[in-house]
Amino acid sequence: MKFKSISVLAMILAFALLAGCANTGNNATSAPAKKYTDSEVVAWVNDQPIPKEQLEKVVAEAPEYIQAQLKTEAGKRNMVDTMVQAELVYQKAVQEGYLNKPEVQAKLDMVKKQVVVGEYLQGLIKAAIKQPTDEELRKFYDSNPQMAKMDFEQVKGMIAQRLTQQQQMEEYNKIVNQLKTTAKIKINEQNLGPFAPEAPQPQMPGMMGGEGMMAPEGAPAAPAAPAPAKPEDKAPAKK
Repeated sequence: MKFKSISVLAMILAFALLAGCANTGNNATSAPAKKYTDSEVVAWVNDQPIPKEQLEKVVAEAPEYIQAQLKTEAGKRNMVDTMVQAELVYQKAVQEGYLNKPEVQAKLDMVKKQVVVGEYLQGLIKAAIKQPTDEELRKFYDSNPQMAKMDFEQVKGMIAQRLTQQQQMEEYNKIVNQLKTTAKIKINEQNLGPFAPEAPQPQMPGMMGGEGMMAPEGAPAAPAAPAPAKPEDKAPAKK
């Protein structure tokens, strides 16, 4: 489908930008921190390497639903080409002084904080997560009427991922709430405004009833479409 292809390309570009930009230092022409041999590199861009390990890392960290595409010959070639494009743009931006712009430095500081927080939480949460049991998977399946049309074995992996995400969120909340109990936090309410009007919350896929959707536990099933009227039910046409 065209929509799926566009989504995959967008995801590939996002991963490539992250991987490509992480490859070079403050100076686009400076030597890399690690020396690579040609056998360890999938592409060179103005003497800057794109290591094979970087490509493999991008593929390994991609969502499962696009990993299969990225592992094919065409997928890897497209991935490398996108990483090359990202590296070219990055080098040009560095040459024009963008790396030293205050707004760029501020964003880099934010990204640095996000990476540190992400790595820290990943270590803590991963150690606490337990693989959902078959009994838990079956219970979730049975409690969602919208899944009755699908075979349990076909959606088993999706359910496991959903339950794992729930565990991750619960563990995250536990960590943050524990930190709050010993932290000194002050929020200046007067500096939060002005406020925009409340907007309606978007409905997330997989969180509502309906054809092909996964309804949360306890949620009512989506109403069925009205049956077409029978010929005898139609009002007679006026002469």
